[in-house]
This record gives sequence, structure tokens and C-alpha cells, in this order.
Amino acid sequence: MDLHLLRGSAAINSDDDCYYSNRNPDWGDAGNPDDNPKLDVDCINGCTVENIYFTAPKPGTYTVVAYYYSDRGKGPAVPQVTINARGKAYKLGPRTLSKTGDQWTVATIEVTATDIIVR
Repeated sequence: MDLHLLRGSAAINSDDDCYYSNRNPDWGDAGNPDDNPKLDVDCINGCTVENIYFTAPKPGTYTVVAYYYSDRGKGPAVPQVTINARGKAYKLGPRTLSKTGDQWTVATIEVTATDIIVR
């Protein structure tokens, strides 16, 4: 299972996707690491957690996607996602993904100058 954070209307595995092959894209001001997302935990074998943190996102729309990268012959997976924003935890799922290539659009996050809205 892979966790993706997409900026705007980006496609999976693009430059505007924070994921295992683009773990720390530069989406903000040059030299400011806080306004860039970072995949700091990437589960590869036998673990169950992936984590992306984004300390100071720029205003815009972001989408969280769970992608079933490989079932490794084990069948369906049932991911759950927690989004922490401004002191509130949004627990989403579980959702069954049946096979390799299935994806779940977990949430859309709207960041404004004064608020973060998780949908």
C-alpha cells in the first residue's frame, strides 16, 4: 500500500505527487523546508504505516490517495488513514482495496490563509 499527497489536480506519480519516488518535493519557497511535504515513513515489507507530514502548506487544494501498489499474492487490503490538521484527527476508512492498482481517494484538503478544511 502506498500513500500519495497530490497538489492541485496532479496525477499519481507526477512531480506534484509526494510519494515513495518523490519523497520531498519542493512546492514552496526556496530554502524553506516547512512548506514542502515529506514522506518520512515508507512501508516496504512487513510494516503497516506510511507517513507524510506537511508543516506549513501553501494555500491550495491537496488530495490524499491510498494506492494498492502490490498485493504480493495476499489478496485485498483494508487501509485506514488519519489526517491531523490544526489539532484535530480525521480518521478515514477502512476501505477495502481488492487488487494491485486499486486506489482510494481518501480526502481533499483545502488550505486557505486562515484555515484547513478536510473533506
